[in-house]
Amino acid sequence: IYEVMKCRSINQAAQNLFISPQALRAAIGSMEDKAGFKMFERSKQGVSLTPEGEAIEADITAIMEMGEHWKRIRNDLSQVDGMVRLVAATAICNTIIPDIMLKCRERYPGVQLRQYEARDDGLLAMMARRRMIGIVGAAPRDEVLDKYERFAEKNHYMVEHLREDAFYVYINSESPLADQGELSLDDLRQLTPVMYPGEDKRFLYRSILDHFSDNPPFYLMHQENIFQLVAEDPQLACVFPAVAGENDRYLREGRVCPMTVRDFPMPALSCMIHPLPRDLMGSEKAVMDLIREEMQDPQYREL
Repeated sequence: IYEVMKCRSINQAAQNLFISPQALRAAIGSMEDKAGFKMFERSKQGVSLTPEGEAIEADITAIMEMGEHWKRIRNDLSQVDGMVRLVAATAICNTIIPDIMLKCRERYPGVQLRQYEARDDGLLAMMARRRMIGIVGAAPRDEVLDKYERFAEKNHYMVEHLREDAFYVYINSESPLADQGELSLDDLRQLTPVMYPGEDKRFLYRSILDHFSDNPPFYLMHQENIFQLVAEDPQLACVFPAVAGENDRYLREGRVCPMTVRDFPMPALSCMIHPLPRDLMGSEKAVMDLIREEMQDPQYREL
């Protein structure tokens, strides 16, 4: 339609579009049927606009110019290049990072992403040594407001809050407690915790561990192994944020389920730590947009 309006000739417009005049006439007829009015008057001298066609000519021109503007923006973004380093905890590396890498390759082929895995103080130590973008999948709110924001101010970074989250107690789905809908602190006495080494000393909500069984905890290095142990024994449990379980196969299989603790809420924040806006490179801005997009996807919202 736009090409015919410009040329005022079906034959010339068809030639410009590399299609036959017959195909173009059929397309015009279909468009006019859908619109409910005729846009062109045909004659031996060519085509002219009907009053209705004149009324929509400015709209169609504006739409086409908008499309060209968007195309230029997309082309400019595709020229972004450079190395961007991401550091995140295991939960994010398992759930968010793969999608970010795939989308980055598709949208910004000139950007190289390099992933690093670290938690808590290890993540901050890496960012202090080398320019990076850090993704904190979920951290206790007080920890974000205190430790991460103080680190950012000292090291010329900025903390951007991405979404609300919460920590859950994950239990075996065959446990009688799984039918309750939520747990109480007294219920935890029936469960033995499984955790990372040192988690009982660094976890801000570590006081919840005092309410579990007096049996010695199990310590494992990897999140997948922790969930596996809980899936195999109804007397075990672990504490993780929602994001940690969103791509875990034991939750997908229904062998482990997340439970809130009625009398011990554990709110959390997901955040991104990045260089100050005035210092950002084009490649970093592009990757940060992908992170925001992924972290706000319904797939990654609170369970």
